[in-house]
Amino acid sequence: MRKKISLYKRFIKKYCSDSLDNTYLIRIALLCSTKSQTVSAKIIFDAWTEFIKTDFYRSEIRFYNHIPFCHQRCSFCCYSSNELKSSGDLKNYVDNLIKHYRYFSPVFKDIEFSAIYFGGGTPSILTAQQMEKVFGELNNFFKFEEDRQKCIEFNPSSSSFEKLKVVKDFGFNKISFGVQSFDQDVLKVNGRGYQTEQAVVRAVSEAQEREIETINIDLLSGLYGDNEEKLINSINKALSLGPDSIHIYSVQPTAKYLENVCKMSEDEFREKKKTLLGAVSDKVIEIAQESGYFIAGLSKENPDIRERDLLYLIKRGSNPDKGVIPKKKGISSVFGVGPYSNSSVYKRMTYSTDEALGPDPEKSQYIVNFYDEKKDMLFSLYSGLAYSNSISLSGFKNNFDVDLFDQFEAPLNDLKKMKAFYIEGDRLRIDTKKIDWVTFFLFFVDESEIERAVKSPLPKIDPISH
Repeated sequence: MRKKISLYKRFIKKYCSDSLDNTYLIRIALLCSTKSQTVSAKIIFDAWTEFIKTDFYRSEIRFYNHIPFCHQRCSFCCYSSNELKSSGDLKNYVDNLIKHYRYFSPVFKDIEFSAIYFGGGTPSILTAQQMEKVFGELNNFFKFEEDRQKCIEFNPSSSSFEKLKVVKDFGFNKISFGVQSFDQDVLKVNGRGYQTEQAVVRAVSEAQEREIETINIDLLSGLYGDNEEKLINSINKALSLGPDSIHIYSVQPTAKYLENVCKMSEDEFREKKKTLLGAVSDKVIEIAQESGYFIAGLSKENPDIRERDLLYLIKRGSNPDKGVIPKKKGISSVFGVGPYSNSSVYKRMTYSTDEALGPDPEKSQYIVNFYDEKKDMLFSLYSGLAYSNSISLSGFKNNFDVDLFDQFEAPLNDLKKMKAFYIEGDRLRIDTKKIDWVTFFLFFVDESEIERAVKSPLPKIDPISH
Protein backbone atom coordinates (compact mmCIF):
# COMPACT_ATOMS: atom_id res chain seq x y z
CA MET A 1 0.00 0.00 0.00
CA ARG A 2 2.83 2.43 0.84
CA LYS A 3 4.39 1.87 -2.58
CA LYS A 4 1.02 2.52 -4.23
CA ILE A 5 0.40 5.73 -2.27
CA SER A 6 3.93 6.89 -3.05
CA LEU A 7 3.22 6.45 -6.78
CA TYR A 8 -0.04 8.37 -6.44
CA LYS A 9 1.78 11.24 -4.73
CA ARG A 10 4.31 11.40 -7.57
CA PHE A 11 1.47 11.57 -10.09
CA ILE A 12 -0.35 14.29 -8.14
CA LYS A 13 2.83 16.34 -7.72
CA LYS A 14 3.38 16.27 -11.47
CA TYR A 15 -0.16 16.61 -12.82
CA CYS A 16 -1.89 18.69 -10.19
CA SER A 17 0.78 21.32 -9.56
CA ASP A 18 -0.17 21.51 -5.87
CA SER A 19 -3.77 22.17 -6.86
CA LEU A 20 -6.40 19.53 -7.55
CA ASP A 21 -8.23 21.62 -10.14
CA ASN A 22 -6.19 20.28 -13.08
CA THR A 23 -8.90 17.89 -14.13
CA TYR A 24 -8.10 18.34 -17.80
CA LEU A 25 -4.47 17.19 -17.25
CA ILE A 26 -5.65 14.07 -15.46
CA ARG A 27 -8.10 13.36 -18.26
CA ILE A 28 -5.41 13.73 -20.92
CA ALA A 29 -2.84 11.69 -19.00
CA LEU A 30 -5.00 8.71 -18.05
CA LEU A 31 -8.22 8.65 -20.03
CA CYS A 32 -7.43 9.73 -23.58
CA SER A 33 -6.67 6.94 -26.01
CA THR A 34 -3.09 6.85 -27.24
CA LYS A 35 -4.18 5.12 -30.46
CA SER A 36 -6.21 7.19 -32.91
CA GLN A 37 -7.04 6.59 -36.55
CA THR A 38 -8.06 8.88 -39.38
CA VAL A 39 -11.21 7.69 -41.11
CA SER A 40 -13.60 8.83 -43.82
CA ALA A 41 -17.04 10.35 -43.42
CA LYS A 42 -18.58 7.06 -44.55
CA ILE A 43 -17.11 5.25 -41.51
CA ILE A 44 -18.76 7.84 -39.27
CA PHE A 45 -22.02 7.61 -41.24
CA ASP A 46 -22.05 3.80 -40.91
CA ALA A 47 -21.24 3.86 -37.18
CA TRP A 48 -24.25 6.08 -36.45
CA THR A 49 -26.47 3.96 -38.72
CA GLU A 50 -25.53 0.75 -36.91
CA PHE A 51 -25.93 2.37 -33.47
CA ILE A 52 -29.44 3.64 -34.24
CA LYS A 53 -30.48 0.19 -35.49
CA THR A 54 -29.21 -1.70 -32.45
CA ASP A 55 -28.57 0.51 -29.40
CA PHE A 56 -30.56 3.74 -29.68
CA TYR A 57 -32.91 2.46 -26.97
CA ARG A 58 -30.00 2.59 -24.53
CA SER A 59 -28.48 6.01 -25.21
CA GLU A 60 -30.11 9.22 -26.32
CA ILE A 61 -28.27 11.50 -28.75
CA ARG A 62 -27.49 15.16 -28.16
CA PHE A 63 -26.74 17.52 -31.03
CA TYR A 64 -23.72 19.84 -30.79
CA ASN A 65 -22.85 22.51 -33.35
CA HIS A 66 -19.50 24.30 -33.10
CA ILE A 67 -19.11 27.82 -34.49
CA PRO A 68 -15.31 28.09 -34.79
CA PHE A 69 -14.96 31.88 -35.10
CA CYS A 70 -14.49 34.87 -32.81
CA HIS A 71 -14.11 38.52 -33.74
CA GLN A 72 -11.05 38.54 -31.48
CA ARG A 73 -9.40 35.76 -29.48
CA CYS A 74 -9.04 36.46 -25.77
CA SER A 75 -5.52 35.81 -24.49
CA PHE A 76 -6.72 33.40 -21.79
CA CYS A 77 -8.85 31.24 -24.10
CA CYS A 78 -8.05 27.53 -24.23
CA TYR A 79 -10.97 26.62 -26.47
CA SER A 80 -11.15 26.02 -30.18
CA SER A 81 -11.74 29.03 -32.35
CA ASN A 82 -10.09 31.19 -34.98
CA GLU A 83 -10.20 34.94 -35.38
CA LEU A 84 -12.63 35.78 -38.18
CA LYS A 85 -10.71 37.29 -41.07
CA SER A 86 -13.59 38.18 -43.39
CA SER A 87 -17.37 37.95 -43.67
CA GLY A 88 -16.79 35.63 -46.63
CA ASP A 89 -15.27 33.01 -44.32
CA LEU A 90 -18.43 33.03 -42.22
CA LYS A 91 -20.66 32.78 -45.29
CA ASN A 92 -18.65 29.80 -46.57
CA TYR A 93 -18.89 28.15 -43.17
CA VAL A 94 -22.69 28.50 -43.12
CA ASP A 95 -23.06 27.20 -46.68
CA ASN A 96 -20.83 24.18 -45.99
CA LEU A 97 -22.45 23.53 -42.61
CA ILE A 98 -25.82 23.07 -44.31
CA LYS A 99 -24.24 20.61 -46.76
CA HIS A 100 -23.00 18.58 -43.80
CA TYR A 101 -26.49 18.66 -42.28
CA ARG A 102 -27.83 17.30 -45.55
CA TYR A 103 -25.18 14.56 -45.80
CA PHE A 104 -25.85 13.11 -42.33
CA SER A 105 -29.60 13.73 -42.18
CA PRO A 106 -30.64 10.32 -43.66
CA VAL A 107 -29.01 8.57 -40.69
CA PHE A 108 -31.20 10.43 -38.20
CA LYS A 109 -34.46 10.66 -40.17
CA ASP A 110 -36.38 8.39 -37.77
CA ILE A 111 -35.09 9.68 -34.43
CA GLU A 112 -35.30 12.80 -32.29
CA PHE A 113 -32.28 14.40 -30.64
CA SER A 114 -32.65 14.87 -26.90
CA ALA A 115 -30.95 18.27 -26.69
CA ILE A 116 -29.11 20.81 -28.80
CA TYR A 117 -26.18 23.05 -27.96
CA PHE A 118 -24.54 25.72 -30.12
CA GLY A 119 -21.08 26.51 -28.77
CA GLY A 120 -17.81 27.96 -29.94
CA GLY A 121 -16.05 30.08 -30.63
CA THR A 122 -18.85 32.59 -30.74
CA PRO A 123 -22.24 31.46 -32.09
CA SER A 124 -23.53 35.03 -31.83
CA ILE A 125 -20.94 36.04 -34.45
CA LEU A 126 -23.54 34.86 -36.98
CA THR A 127 -25.81 37.57 -38.34
CA ALA A 128 -29.53 37.34 -37.61
CA GLN A 129 -30.09 36.31 -41.22
CA GLN A 130 -27.43 33.60 -41.01
CA MET A 131 -29.01 32.32 -37.79
CA GLU A 132 -32.39 32.11 -39.51
CA LYS A 133 -30.81 30.17 -42.37
CA VAL A 134 -28.89 27.75 -40.13
CA PHE A 135 -31.75 27.11 -37.69
CA GLY A 136 -34.28 26.78 -40.50
CA GLU A 137 -32.18 24.16 -42.31
CA LEU A 138 -31.43 22.44 -39.01
CA ASN A 139 -35.15 21.97 -38.40
CA ASN A 140 -35.66 20.82 -41.98
CA PHE A 141 -33.10 18.05 -41.68
CA PHE A 142 -33.40 16.95 -38.03
CA LYS A 143 -36.01 16.49 -35.30
CA PHE A 144 -35.70 17.39 -31.63
CA GLU A 145 -37.63 16.25 -28.58
CA GLU A 146 -40.05 18.73 -27.07
CA ASP A 147 -39.37 20.16 -23.59
CA ARG A 148 -35.65 19.36 -23.72
CA GLN A 149 -32.87 21.87 -23.43
CA LYS A 150 -31.92 23.91 -26.51
CA CYS A 151 -28.99 26.15 -25.59
CA ILE A 152 -26.80 28.64 -27.42
CA GLU A 153 -23.77 30.63 -26.29
CA PHE A 154 -23.70 34.40 -26.85
CA ASN A 155 -20.98 37.01 -26.50
CA PRO A 156 -22.75 40.06 -25.01
CA SER A 157 -20.90 42.35 -27.43
CA SER A 158 -22.33 40.60 -30.50
CA SER A 159 -25.79 40.05 -29.05
CA SER A 160 -28.74 42.00 -30.42
CA PHE A 161 -32.48 42.18 -29.92
CA GLU A 162 -32.94 40.89 -33.48
CA LYS A 163 -30.69 37.85 -32.93
CA LEU A 164 -32.43 37.06 -29.65
CA LYS A 165 -35.75 37.10 -31.47
CA VAL A 166 -34.44 34.53 -33.95
CA VAL A 167 -33.18 32.36 -31.09
CA LYS A 168 -36.55 32.56 -29.35
CA ASP A 169 -38.56 31.97 -32.56
CA PHE A 170 -36.63 28.78 -33.30
CA GLY A 171 -37.31 27.31 -29.87
CA PHE A 172 -34.06 27.86 -27.99
CA ASN A 173 -34.90 27.93 -24.30
CA LYS A 174 -31.48 28.67 -22.78
CA ILE A 175 -28.86 31.28 -23.56
CA SER A 176 -25.43 31.44 -21.95
CA PHE A 177 -23.61 34.78 -21.96
CA GLY A 178 -19.81 34.60 -21.80
CA VAL A 179 -19.03 37.63 -19.65
CA GLN A 180 -15.84 36.44 -17.86
CA SER A 181 -15.37 39.67 -15.86
CA PHE A 182 -17.03 43.04 -15.25
CA ASP A 183 -13.74 44.79 -14.55
CA GLN A 184 -12.60 46.85 -17.54
CA ASP A 185 -8.91 46.76 -16.59
CA VAL A 186 -8.95 42.97 -16.21
CA LEU A 187 -10.73 42.61 -19.54
CA LYS A 188 -8.26 44.91 -21.27
CA VAL A 189 -5.13 43.13 -20.05
CA ASN A 190 -6.68 39.79 -21.12
CA GLY A 191 -7.45 40.84 -24.69
CA ARG A 192 -11.15 41.47 -24.14
CA GLY A 193 -11.15 45.25 -23.74
CA TYR A 194 -13.91 45.66 -26.32
CA GLN A 195 -16.52 44.37 -23.85
CA THR A 196 -18.27 46.89 -21.63
CA GLU A 197 -20.53 46.54 -18.63
CA GLN A 198 -23.22 48.43 -20.54
CA ALA A 199 -23.13 45.83 -23.33
CA VAL A 200 -23.59 43.01 -20.80
CA VAL A 201 -26.49 44.74 -19.03
CA ARG A 202 -28.16 45.43 -22.38
CA ALA A 203 -27.72 41.86 -23.65
CA VAL A 204 -29.06 40.23 -20.49
CA SER A 205 -32.01 42.63 -20.17
CA GLU A 206 -32.93 42.10 -23.83
CA ALA A 207 -32.84 38.31 -23.34
CA GLN A 208 -35.13 38.73 -20.35
CA GLU A 209 -37.41 40.97 -22.41
CA ARG A 210 -37.51 38.29 -25.13
CA GLU A 211 -38.56 35.87 -22.34
CA ILE A 212 -35.77 33.37 -22.93
CA GLU A 213 -36.66 30.69 -20.40
CA THR A 214 -33.20 30.20 -18.88
CA ILE A 215 -30.42 32.80 -18.85
CA ASN A 216 -26.91 31.94 -17.68
CA ILE A 217 -23.83 34.12 -17.14
CA ASP A 218 -20.30 32.68 -17.33
CA LEU A 219 -17.51 34.25 -15.27
CA LEU A 220 -13.85 33.27 -14.87
CA SER A 221 -11.82 33.09 -11.68
CA GLY A 222 -8.05 33.42 -11.79
CA LEU A 223 -7.76 35.89 -14.68
CA TYR A 224 -4.47 37.79 -14.71
CA GLY A 225 -4.96 41.17 -13.02
CA ASP A 226 -7.92 40.01 -10.93
CA ASN A 227 -7.91 40.40 -7.17
CA GLU A 228 -10.29 39.73 -4.31
CA GLU A 229 -12.17 43.02 -4.64
CA LYS A 230 -12.51 42.81 -8.45
CA LEU A 231 -13.69 39.19 -8.44
CA ILE A 232 -16.30 39.82 -5.74
CA ASN A 233 -17.45 42.93 -7.62
CA SER A 234 -17.88 40.92 -10.83
CA ILE A 235 -19.93 38.27 -9.02
CA ASN A 236 -22.06 40.96 -7.36
CA LYS A 237 -22.77 42.62 -10.72
CA ALA A 238 -23.68 39.29 -12.31
CA LEU A 239 -26.04 38.54 -9.41
CA SER A 240 -27.66 41.97 -9.72
CA LEU A 241 -28.80 41.11 -13.27
CA GLY A 242 -30.88 38.22 -11.92
CA PRO A 243 -29.84 35.38 -14.26
CA ASP A 244 -31.17 31.89 -13.58
CA SER A 245 -27.63 30.63 -13.06
CA ILE A 246 -24.00 31.74 -12.97
CA HIS A 247 -21.10 29.47 -13.83
CA ILE A 248 -17.75 30.60 -12.42
CA TYR A 249 -15.09 28.62 -14.25
CA SER A 250 -11.47 28.40 -13.19
CA VAL A 251 -8.94 29.65 -15.75
CA GLN A 252 -6.90 26.81 -17.25
CA PRO A 253 -3.79 28.63 -18.50
CA THR A 254 -2.16 27.85 -21.81
CA ALA A 255 1.62 28.03 -22.09
CA LYS A 256 1.21 31.11 -24.30
CA TYR A 257 -0.99 32.84 -21.70
CA LEU A 258 1.51 32.15 -18.92
CA GLU A 259 4.45 33.40 -20.99
CA ASN A 260 2.97 36.45 -22.74
CA VAL A 261 0.40 37.76 -20.27
CA CYS A 262 1.02 36.39 -16.78
CA LYS A 263 4.81 36.15 -17.10
CA MET A 264 4.94 33.42 -14.48
CA SER A 265 5.26 29.65 -14.22
CA GLU A 266 2.24 27.38 -14.06
CA ASP A 267 2.97 26.59 -10.40
CA GLU A 268 3.14 30.31 -9.58
CA PHE A 269 -0.10 30.95 -11.46
CA ARG A 270 -1.97 28.18 -9.67
CA GLU A 271 -0.69 29.22 -6.25
CA LYS A 272 -1.81 32.79 -6.93
CA LYS A 273 -5.24 31.59 -8.07
CA LYS A 274 -5.53 29.27 -5.08
CA THR A 275 -4.76 32.15 -2.71
CA LEU A 276 -7.33 34.38 -4.41
CA LEU A 277 -10.09 31.76 -4.25
CA GLY A 278 -9.31 30.97 -0.63
CA ALA A 279 -9.63 34.66 0.22
CA VAL A 280 -13.07 35.05 -1.37
CA SER A 281 -14.65 31.71 -0.40
CA ASP A 282 -16.72 32.91 2.56
CA LYS A 283 -17.74 36.11 0.81
CA VAL A 284 -18.93 34.31 -2.33
CA ILE A 285 -21.29 32.13 -0.32
CA GLU A 286 -22.52 35.12 1.66
CA ILE A 287 -23.36 37.34 -1.33
CA ALA A 288 -24.90 34.44 -3.25
CA GLN A 289 -27.25 33.62 -0.37
CA GLU A 290 -28.12 37.31 0.16
CA SER A 291 -29.08 37.52 -3.54
CA GLY A 292 -31.29 34.42 -3.41
CA TYR A 293 -28.86 31.93 -4.94
CA PHE A 294 -27.30 28.74 -3.67
CA ILE A 295 -24.00 27.20 -4.76
CA ALA A 296 -24.20 23.56 -5.77
CA GLY A 297 -22.10 21.47 -3.40
CA LEU A 298 -21.12 24.31 -1.04
CA SER A 299 -22.41 25.67 2.24
CA LYS A 300 -21.18 27.76 5.16
CA GLU A 301 -20.02 24.50 6.73
CA ASN A 302 -18.06 23.64 3.56
CA PRO A 303 -17.04 26.99 2.05
CA ASP A 304 -13.70 26.16 0.43
CA ILE A 305 -13.71 26.88 -3.32
CA ARG A 306 -9.94 26.66 -3.86
CA GLU A 307 -9.94 23.17 -5.36
CA ARG A 308 -12.88 23.57 -7.72
CA ASP A 309 -12.91 23.93 -11.48
CA LEU A 310 -16.44 25.27 -11.38
CA LEU A 311 -18.79 27.11 -9.06
CA TYR A 312 -22.42 26.76 -10.04
CA LEU A 313 -24.72 29.42 -8.60
CA ILE A 314 -28.42 28.67 -9.05
CA LYS A 315 -31.24 31.13 -8.45
CA ARG A 316 -33.71 29.76 -5.96
CA GLY A 317 -36.88 28.74 -7.75
CA SER A 318 -35.10 28.37 -11.10
CA ASN A 319 -34.38 25.11 -12.87
CA PRO A 320 -31.47 25.85 -15.24
CA ASP A 321 -30.90 22.13 -15.86
CA LYS A 322 -34.46 21.50 -17.04
CA GLY A 323 -34.50 19.10 -19.96
CA VAL A 324 -30.89 17.99 -19.49
CA ILE A 325 -31.18 14.86 -17.35
CA PRO A 326 -30.99 11.80 -19.67
CA LYS A 327 -34.15 9.70 -19.87
CA LYS A 328 -32.31 6.58 -21.04
CA LYS A 329 -29.98 4.30 -19.12
CA GLY A 330 -26.72 4.85 -20.96
CA ILE A 331 -24.48 7.89 -21.08
CA SER A 332 -25.70 10.18 -23.85
CA SER A 333 -24.11 10.02 -27.27
CA VAL A 334 -23.20 13.28 -29.00
CA PHE A 335 -23.45 14.10 -32.69
CA GLY A 336 -21.16 17.05 -33.32
CA VAL A 337 -20.94 19.20 -36.43
CA GLY A 338 -18.22 21.69 -37.25
CA PRO A 339 -14.45 21.77 -36.85
CA TYR A 340 -13.21 21.07 -33.30
CA SER A 341 -16.54 19.52 -32.28
CA ASN A 342 -16.23 16.32 -30.25
CA SER A 343 -18.64 13.46 -30.93
CA SER A 344 -19.29 10.12 -29.28
CA VAL A 345 -21.20 7.10 -30.55
CA TYR A 346 -22.31 5.00 -27.59
CA LYS A 347 -19.84 2.18 -26.92
CA ARG A 348 -18.37 2.47 -30.41
CA MET A 349 -16.14 5.49 -30.84
CA THR A 350 -15.33 9.08 -30.08
CA TYR A 351 -14.24 11.33 -32.91
CA SER A 352 -13.45 14.89 -33.92
CA THR A 353 -12.09 16.90 -36.82
CA ASP A 354 -9.84 19.93 -36.83
CA GLU A 355 -10.21 20.68 -40.53
CA ALA A 356 -12.44 23.43 -41.89
CA LEU A 357 -15.81 22.32 -43.21
CA GLY A 358 -15.37 21.68 -46.91
CA PRO A 359 -18.07 21.87 -49.61
CA ASP A 360 -18.02 18.07 -50.06
CA PRO A 361 -18.85 16.30 -46.75
CA GLU A 362 -17.90 12.90 -48.19
CA LYS A 363 -14.27 14.03 -48.41
CA SER A 364 -14.09 14.99 -44.72
CA GLN A 365 -11.58 13.19 -42.51
CA TYR A 366 -12.20 12.40 -38.84
CA ILE A 367 -9.83 11.46 -36.02
CA VAL A 368 -11.31 8.43 -34.26
CA ASN A 369 -10.64 6.60 -31.02
CA PHE A 370 -12.51 3.33 -30.96
CA TYR A 371 -14.34 2.27 -27.83
CA ASP A 372 -12.43 1.00 -24.80
CA GLU A 373 -14.88 -0.10 -22.10
CA LYS A 374 -12.32 0.00 -19.29
CA LYS A 375 -11.44 3.63 -20.06
CA ASP A 376 -15.13 4.41 -20.39
CA MET A 377 -15.71 3.04 -16.89
CA LEU A 378 -12.82 5.10 -15.56
CA PHE A 379 -14.15 8.21 -17.29
CA SER A 380 -17.53 7.63 -15.65
CA LEU A 381 -15.85 7.46 -12.23
CA TYR A 382 -13.65 10.46 -13.00
CA SER A 383 -16.66 12.58 -14.01
CA GLY A 384 -18.52 11.89 -10.80
CA LEU A 385 -15.54 12.21 -8.48
CA ALA A 386 -14.09 15.36 -10.08
CA TYR A 387 -17.33 17.31 -10.00
CA SER A 388 -19.26 15.97 -7.03
CA ASN A 389 -16.91 13.75 -5.00
CA SER A 390 -19.36 10.92 -5.57
CA ILE A 391 -20.43 8.10 -7.90
CA SER A 392 -23.98 7.08 -8.81
CA LEU A 393 -24.22 3.33 -8.18
CA SER A 394 -27.34 2.86 -10.30
CA GLY A 395 -25.90 5.06 -13.07
CA PHE A 396 -22.78 2.90 -13.26
CA LYS A 397 -24.77 -0.32 -13.34
CA ASN A 398 -27.25 0.96 -15.91
CA ASN A 399 -24.46 1.97 -18.26
CA PHE A 400 -22.14 -1.02 -17.89
CA ASP A 401 -24.48 -3.84 -16.78
CA VAL A 402 -22.25 -4.62 -13.81
CA ASP A 403 -22.21 -3.59 -10.17
CA LEU A 404 -19.49 -1.09 -9.24
CA PHE A 405 -18.39 -3.21 -6.28
CA ASP A 406 -18.12 -6.33 -8.44
CA GLN A 407 -16.17 -4.57 -11.17
CA PHE A 408 -13.71 -2.82 -8.83
CA GLU A 409 -13.68 -5.15 -5.83
CA ALA A 410 -9.97 -4.85 -4.98
CA PRO A 411 -9.61 -1.03 -5.00
CA LEU A 412 -12.90 -0.56 -3.18
CA ASN A 413 -11.81 -3.04 -0.49
CA ASP A 414 -8.59 -1.06 -0.01
CA LEU A 415 -10.52 2.21 0.19
CA LYS A 416 -13.03 0.65 2.59
CA LYS A 417 -10.21 -0.31 4.96
CA MET A 418 -9.13 3.33 4.88
CA LYS A 419 -12.73 4.42 5.62
CA ALA A 420 -12.36 6.69 2.61
CA PHE A 421 -16.02 6.55 1.50
CA TYR A 422 -19.56 5.98 2.67
CA ILE A 423 -22.84 5.11 0.97
CA GLU A 424 -25.64 7.66 0.98
CA GLY A 425 -28.73 6.42 -0.83
CA ASP A 426 -27.73 5.69 -4.42
CA ARG A 427 -24.36 7.40 -4.17
CA LEU A 428 -20.91 6.40 -3.04
CA ARG A 429 -19.45 9.53 -1.48
CA ILE A 430 -15.81 10.31 -0.65
CA ASP A 431 -14.98 11.26 2.91
CA THR A 432 -13.04 14.39 1.89
CA LYS A 433 -11.60 14.72 5.40
CA LYS A 434 -9.64 11.52 4.80
CA ILE A 435 -8.82 11.58 1.09
CA ASP A 436 -8.94 13.89 -1.94
CA TRP A 437 -10.80 12.88 -5.09
CA VAL A 438 -7.66 12.45 -7.25
CA THR A 439 -6.03 9.98 -4.87
CA PHE A 440 -9.35 8.16 -4.55
CA PHE A 441 -9.67 7.93 -8.34
CA LEU A 442 -6.11 6.65 -8.81
CA PHE A 443 -6.95 3.50 -6.84
CA PHE A 444 -9.04 2.40 -9.84
CA VAL A 445 -6.32 2.97 -12.45
CA ASP A 446 -3.72 0.34 -13.35
CA GLU A 447 -0.41 1.16 -11.70
CA SER A 448 1.35 0.66 -15.04
CA GLU A 449 -0.76 3.46 -16.56
CA ILE A 450 0.08 5.80 -13.69
CA GLU A 451 3.79 4.92 -14.02
CA ARG A 452 3.61 5.68 -17.75
CA ALA A 453 2.00 9.04 -17.07
CA VAL A 454 4.59 9.93 -14.43
CA LYS A 455 7.41 9.22 -16.91
CA SER A 456 5.75 10.99 -19.85
CA PRO A 457 6.14 14.70 -20.67
CA LEU A 458 3.51 16.90 -19.06
CA PRO A 459 0.76 17.67 -21.60
CA LYS A 460 0.07 21.29 -22.39
CA ILE A 461 -3.17 22.81 -23.63
CA ASP A 462 -3.14 23.67 -27.30
CA PRO A 463 -5.43 26.71 -27.62
CA ILE A 464 -6.77 25.40 -30.93
CA SER A 465 -7.15 21.66 -30.39
CA HIS A 466 -8.18 21.55 -26.73
